[in-house]
Amino acid sequence: MSTPRQLDTGSGITLEYQGRLLYSRVDPKSRPLRIARETELEPETLYLIPSPLLLYGIEELLVRLPASSFVVLLEKEESLEQLSREVLSGKKLKNYRFLFAERKDAEGIIDTLNGLSLWPFRRVKQLLLSGGYNLNREYYSQVFKTLEEAARISYQDKLTQVFFARRWMKNFFANLFSYESPLPYTSLQSERPVLVAGAGESLEANLNQIKEARDRIFLLSVDTALPFLAAKGLVPDAVVVLESQFINLRDFYGIPTKDILLIADLFSYPRVWRLPWKKKIAFFSRFAPLRYFNTLEKHALEEYVLPPYGSVGVAAVAIAASISQNTVYCSGIDFSYRLGKSHARGTQFLFEELCSSTRVSPAGLFVPFFKRPLLRTTGKVSKVLSDLILLNYRLTLKNFIRGSENIYDLNPLGLDIGATYTDRIDVSEVSPQTPVCRETSFRNVSFSWKYLLRQEHDMLSRIYTSGLRYLKGESVDTDFFGLIEERDYLTAHFPDNLHKLPRNPAFAKRLLLAVEGYRIYLSRLLGIPS
Repeated sequence: MSTPRQLDTGSGITLEYQGRLLYSRVDPKSRPLRIARETELEPETLYLIPSPLLLYGIEELLVRLPASSFVVLLEKEESLEQLSREVLSGKKLKNYRFLFAERKDAEGIIDTLNGLSLWPFRRVKQLLLSGGYNLNREYYSQVFKTLEEAARISYQDKLTQVFFARRWMKNFFANLFSYESPLPYTSLQSERPVLVAGAGESLEANLNQIKEARDRIFLLSVDTALPFLAAKGLVPDAVVVLESQFINLRDFYGIPTKDILLIADLFSYPRVWRLPWKKKIAFFSRFAPLRYFNTLEKHALEEYVLPPYGSVGVAAVAIAASISQNTVYCSGIDFSYRLGKSHARGTQFLFEELCSSTRVSPAGLFVPFFKRPLLRTTGKVSKVLSDLILLNYRLTLKNFIRGSENIYDLNPLGLDIGATYTDRIDVSEVSPQTPVCRETSFRNVSFSWKYLLRQEHDMLSRIYTSGLRYLKGESVDTDFFGLIEERDYLTAHFPDNLHKLPRNPAFAKRLLLAVEGYRIYLSRLLGIPS
């Protein structure tokens, strides 16, 4: 291990390491101090400082740092990190918003920030205060890019949450009210191979194989693929539904739902649940890491929990892996497309886009779809078109499949999803008489979901009363804000980054509006006078 050597230049100490100077040989402090003092610092920003060395400029930077921003110091070289920590121990910087990263990867930094209730940030920026960056340029660049992408995705998720949190929660309450403890998805088991039918174009290419093996497989479809399969005379055994809005109702027009198992998210659109399904099976895929959901998972929904994958295709593969005691095959899980054809022929989305096309506007409603930046990326055989959202879903699925030996991909083209490619569905050891699926026993919930909703309504009434008393000065803020913190879904649609609730009358009024909205909704649901 190389040892850094400190050299006195007369204008400050510079460092020599592995035969190169890491600060100026004339005035080591001038450049880092200028950057720290002149850089325009932005709120809600994570600043990454690679190789802080002698910490020149760090204190000047921290003094100017906005209250909503944070600094992470990162050093890859062990001997340089030891030197930096020795310098840091002699400075009085404990009250500033920064940390010296213990874990050296982006995921570890995010985990640490999550543990401190600091992540996510609106943006990530990198400040180079020393030449130590050039020792491991590729490493620091990769960490920065990963943090930057994670921040972008987190902010995108936050915007989605702001728009849809109230819709998701109202769907959740409505579904809990309408269906008394449906089976959890974990209770389904099948000894047949499970084929997941996504709505990508490759589903068309695998159609003949699916037809030949139909009587020996468990056919699990995503909602968007239903019209295509039905048009080809294939009725799936089960369909996975994730969509929270009414738009996917059109996927079920003319479909014999009474012959199909519904496997739906408890946050999905309630009217889909009301269709005449063969049986209703539920899963719980939280849209945000809320404390309220932690309580529900612990006491009522433990066996319903499915990680929040975001994509119905990824969720379907995860459910198939849970159901299957055999092999899982994927078809139509492409995460890529051709211009003008985003889905398999016959799917409702593609049908409506083609019907709405005109000579003046030939793309129809594809216009907003293709406003996403198109990316030409490397596929299994050649370059394919995708976008950032689909690539993120593909990465999620790839991480899920990693290490699995019984998940296969039937698509010879498109993006690599991490599954082994095969050109055939092996049903040689499966008899047509093998049961399609069976239900295993599961832990019965000790109380009804309607009782849970009644308890929630009563708690919201109590919180509302407490809030009114707080605004009138008749109670302390801990009574009101303490109750709100236990039900953080009430603030899930707020655009603010609420690591801690502001305890003031103005914010209390915003909270009361949220509480009253949910209280009135539950009152109507339960038939209680509001």
